[in-house]
Amino acid sequence: MLNQLEKAGNYNFFRVDGILPVGIQMRFHSKTLDELVESGSENSKFYKVFKSLATVRQGVYRCHLLDLAEKLDLKPSKVPERLYQL
Repeated sequence: MLNQLEKAGNYNFFRVDGILPVGIQMRFHSKTLDELVESGSENSKFYKVFKSLATVRQGVYRCHLLDLAEKLDLKPSKVPERLYQL
């Protein structure tokens, strides 16, 4: 198939912009999620939204990436960048 696409000329048949994870998993060690929500820091909005969407199992909070991006008014590709800022 690739051989046939190369013969067809200079056409863009498909494009991959990026691959993101489906969900986000977080575990909190020094402070609980409730303490981070109530801390009043600049990141407390993120933690509040994450807490409202996440489910917890054995200390690991799981949240769907697209739901989190929608609630934070971010593009899904910007959510990992926001996580690194925490």
